Amino acid sequence: IIYEFSGEFLESLSVLKRTKEVLDKIEWQPETRADLNTHIKYLIWQGHINYRLGNVFESEQQLKLALELNHNIDPDLKCISYFCLGMLKASQSEVADAISLYKKSLDIQNHTGNTQSKSRILHRLGMLKASQGEVAEAMLLYQQSLDIEDCTNDFRGKASTLHSISSLKVNQGEIEEAL
Repeated sequence: IIYEFSGEFLESLSVLKRTKEVLDKIEWQPETRADLNTHIKYLIWQGHINYRLGNVFESEQQLKLALELNHNIDPDLKCISYFCLGMLKASQSEVADAISLYKKSLDIQNHTGNTQSKSRILHRLGMLKASQGEVAEAMLLYQQSLDIEDCTNDFRGKASTLHSISSLKVNQGEIEEAL
């Protein structure tokens, strides 16, 4: 992740491939609830790695298995699984499925109270609504995300949301408002 944030994408990809090779060698046999929780985290991480490497089918299978195993064990991990599946579906232009998965993730976040994750989900939903031409709905979702980012001092999230709002304004010809 550090390589990715610093723009060293080839090094990031190399690390992800090596991590995948190690994870593929591990056989998980969960026996306790804690072991199962660890196994679910492993599946989510491996699903993320496969997604980043472009192995969409493997990623989807691992994330679905994580959801299947996570029946009432850890709502945060369930939320992450839905969120990652939503990202995967969005990348495949399966917008309706992505929206449904993000809404499931958002519903869980409404119960757990993780506001920073909630702002990310709202932002992603806004992006999808904007891509469908539902500008008013997108703006509402972006505004909800922005309100949370203001409260949590999430400057990176706020910058991203403001950029998305400005882009929508520009596309609508509202240049002055976008500035």
